[in-house]
Amino acid sequence: PDEYQHVKYLWEDHIADELSPVDNLVYRSNKLGEDQRITNTGGGNTSAKLMETDPLTGEQVEVLWVKG
Repeated sequence: PDEYQHVKYLWEDHIADELSPVDNLVYRSNKLGEDQRITNTGGGNTSAKLMETDPLTGEQVEVLWVKG
């Protein structure tokens, strides 16, 4: 949807589609922070579970990335 009753729709697929998973987390966090009605003043955390290569074993593992 392009319109919501109480919040602004700020997501841009053409931007998000070009980002790495970690950069997408930062983008998502920044979009949430743009609307002061749904954001705690002074911050908060956003997170995403991503598959990464374990540097010790070389195996794919699920990693929780947190943007503070």
